[in-house]
Amino acid sequence: MTKTIDGFVLDIPPIKSQIIALAQYHHKKIDEAIFHQEVHLGQYGLEQKFKIDEFTKTLSDVDRENFYQIYSTELNRLAQDDDHHAHDDPETGNLGVIFIILVIIAVSIYFIFARPLLG
Repeated sequence: MTKTIDGFVLDIPPIKSQIIALAQYHHKKIDEAIFHQEVHLGQYGLEQKFKIDEFTKTLSDVDRENFYQIYSTELNRLAQDDDHHAHDDPETGNLGVIFIILVIIAVSIYFIFARPLLG
């Protein structure tokens, strides 16, 4: 017996490689939802959770626990492997730009306020 979720045909009970492939697909779709604003991330997450819940209702308790353990482990592994989070990287390249802007501000203040007062 099989069941289809998001185009993936899963055996009942599903084998590990099928669960991992589904988790990787869901991770990819979540990334796309994050970086493309036309997809509402919360709505997509709820739809994804609903599909998984509907599927796991057909599994025995042991198979359901095994499914969630493999699925969650794979999603956690993928999340830890992500290196494209720009907010984690220090922004040292902008120090030169900040210095130039401060110099421009200092020169402007000098010519606008200090120079007329001094002379």
